[in-house]
Amino acid sequence: RNSKDDRSLPEGKLILTMNAGGNAETLAKLQSLQPGEEVVLDFTSSDPAWNDVITGMGSSYRLISGGAVLSNLPTGAAPRTAVGVKADGTVVFYTIDGRQSGYSVGATYTQVAKRLVELGCTEAVALDGGGSTTMGATLPGGNAFSVVNRPSDGYQRSISNGLFLYFTTTEPTGKLHHFQLGPGGTVMLPGAQLSMKATAVDSAYYAMSYEGALTYQVNGAGSVSDTGVYTAKSAGTDTVTVTGGGTSGSASVVVIEKPDSISVQRENTTSSLSSITLEPGQTIELSADAKWKNIDVLASDPCFTWSVDPAVGTVDADGTLTAGTVGATGKLTVSAGGTSKTITVTVKGLPFTDVSYGS
Repeated sequence: RNSKDDRSLPEGKLILTMNAGGNAETLAKLQSLQPGEEVVLDFTSSDPAWNDVITGMGSSYRLISGGAVLSNLPTGAAPRTAVGVKADGTVVFYTIDGRQSGYSVGATYTQVAKRLVELGCTEAVALDGGGSTTMGATLPGGNAFSVVNRPSDGYQRSISNGLFLYFTTTEPTGKLHHFQLGPGGTVMLPGAQLSMKATAVDSAYYAMSYEGALTYQVNGAGSVSDTGVYTAKSAGTDTVTVTGGGTSGSASVVVIEKPDSISVQRENTTSSLSSITLEPGQTIELSADAKWKNIDVLASDPCFTWSVDPAVGTVDADGTLTAGTVGATGKLTVSAGGTSKTITVTVKGLPFTDVSYGS
């Protein structure tokens, strides 16, 4: 039929379509078909590598060929989605967020291509990016699929196709395979502590119970307690490993000495302060946060050093600021690893009353 209208598609059925402006000979063959005729579809290619392909998916640009980044790729940073293949056949699925000031501006096609080469890819293509850039996963030890990046639209865009990976084993096996240890990839300041959680995972990647003993160790400068509490000590990448039941799991943490920036806020709030105004003798609790390459850095009170001009009051090691008893203006500074943040503190002066006595 010649039709532009929507058609319902019964389960298990396919629709074969052709543009009316396409090859006239092929179009005539399709138009000559009668209802009820059986059609056998066969696909071949002059390149035999395509003859066994089951599913095809278009891409916007080829990024890497033979291990080399291709030239003349469009410029401009945006969220990107790409798929690369290493020489050993390993496939890399790559997304980078963008169009979000203060979080990620995105990347150019060339930057993505160079990154995939760094990851060992010899071939790579770019899929649709922008608001379509979305990556989701059911993480090992979890039981639900969720989006793990930040789509630039602020939500998961409705799209017509995507790439999905799934395990053929869909039921828990109950056979211990490894431990999922986390959180991994955390960036920390020296002195900060991170409580690691070990989740037993079976051979179908389902979480399972495990009552046996666990042993923790660190490859790096930090230390870890018998209960999995890791303490950062000096700059570097440390790997924490948990072992039990004849298997193991690991997670890496990054320790930095010098953050890129520090912000100050009232305790248990998120709004950064640029100045503080206090009543004489007033006490407030402050906290500090650090960032490195726009990544939140895990830190605790001992990681920071606080100081304040004596004219406006005192501040203790935990960031508790107590205003002086007279009006004044001065500076409060918090620092870590050579990076500091200074804000203005004003203590209100006591009100002055002009009193005159008449006769």
